Amino acid sequence: MAQPTVQQQYRPSGLPPIKTKKYQLPVKLFVRMAMINIIKEFWWAFLVPVAMLIPGLIWGGFVWWFSGALLVTILYLLFWGIQFYGLSQVPAGKPLFEKMFFEIDNKQLLVKKTKEEGMVFQWDQIKRVEKTADSYFFWLSRVQFLQLPFSIFSSDTDIKLTENILKRKKLIPGGLEESRPDTNVKAGGSVFNAGKK
Repeated sequence: MAQPTVQQQYRPSGLPPIKTKKYQLPVKLFVRMAMINIIKEFWWAFLVPVAMLIPGLIWGGFVWWFSGALLVTILYLLFWGIQFYGLSQVPAGKPLFEKMFFEIDNKQLLVKKTKEEGMVFQWDQIKRVEKTADSYFFWLSRVQFLQLPFSIFSSDTDIKLTENILKRKKLIPGGLEESRPDTNVKAGGSVFNAGKK
C-alpha cells in the first residue's frame, strides 16, 4: 500500500498555516543542545565520579582517586558528544541537518524539504517546547529536536500566532483552552510520555 504524500496528509483546519522561511540546523548547535539536555536528564550519572572521591578521602591517595573520577567524567561526556556528532555524519541523521521550512497550524507541524517532500508531526508527538530569547525548540525525544528561530518567521504576528497555538496545546506555559491527555507516543524508536508530568 502506498504511503500518502505530505499534501494528502495535510488538511488545513480553516485558517491557512503559518509558513516559515527555509532553515538549516547547525551541527554545533545540535551537539550543544543535545549535550545540555542529556546532562539535565542524567544528572545522577555525575554522582559516580563524586562517589569515587570518597575512598580517596578515607584511605588516602586522593590524587589517584581524583584523577580516576576526572577521567570517568571526561569519558562519559566524550561518549555522548561522539554519539551526537556522529548522528550528523550518518545517512539516517542527515535529514535533521538539511534545509527545511515549516508549516504550523492547529493540527500539526509540517517539516518540509520541498513542497512535496517532508514529515508530519502531530502535536501529541512533541514531548515539549522550549522558548528562548530567539527560538523555539520542539523536543521530539531526549536528543531529537527541531529549532525554529524567530528570524525564519515572516512577521511578529506569525510568531505570536505560533505562540498561541503552543499555549493552547499546553506545550508552553499560559494556555488554558485545550487539554492534552497523557498518552504514550512512539517516535524515533523510543517511547516517551507526551503529557504533562
